[in-house]
Amino acid sequence: MTKKISDVSIRQIAFENRQIEGFSCGIWETNEIIVGDNEIDNFYYILLFHSDKDVYSSGCAVPEYQLCFAFNGQLHQWEFKKNTIVHYLIIGKSIINHIPFLSSSSINLLKQFPVIKLTNDEFDIVQYELNKIHQEMNRPDMLKGIIYARIANIFGETCRFIQNRYDTE
Repeated sequence: MTKKISDVSIRQIAFENRQIEGFSCGIWETNEIIVGDNEIDNFYYILLFHSDKDVYSSGCAVPEYQLCFAFNGQLHQWEFKKNTIVHYLIIGKSIINHIPFLSSSSINLLKQFPVIKLTNDEFDIVQYELNKIHQEMNRPDMLKGIIYARIANIFGETCRFIQNRYDTE
C-alpha cells in the first residue's frame, strides 16, 4: 500500500508513524520520492536515503547515501530501480521558531546545498538522530524539547559536513 503524506509518496515500514502538531517523522519504503513546490503548511523536509548508485573503492562497492533538505518552494524528485528505505522528518512552519540554534545563516547554507552525499559515518550520525526523534515521538510522555534539540543537531551536523567538505565560511 502506498500512502501520500503531503507531497511525498511513500509506504510505511517497520513501525507506527505518529504525527504531532508541527511535525511528522518515520521510516518508509518507496521507489519514488516527490517533494513538491506547492507546500504551504510545511517549512521543510529532511530525507535520508541510500541511492541506487554505489561508489567503487579498492575493488569494493561502497554505498552512497544522500541527505536532502527540501525547503518550501523547492521541487525534488527521485526514482529508484527498487524500493528504498527513506528516513524522513517533516517540519511545519508552526514550530520552526521553537527549534533552538536554528539560525538564518544555517538555513541559507542548507538552501545552497539542498542535497548532499554522505559518508557512512555521516549517514550514521543523521540516522541516529532521526531514529531518536522517532522513538521520542512514540513515547507516551514525549518531550518536545528533546525533539527540537535533535533537529537542531541534524542541522548543525549537516552544516559541519558541508563546511568540512566545501570549506565554506
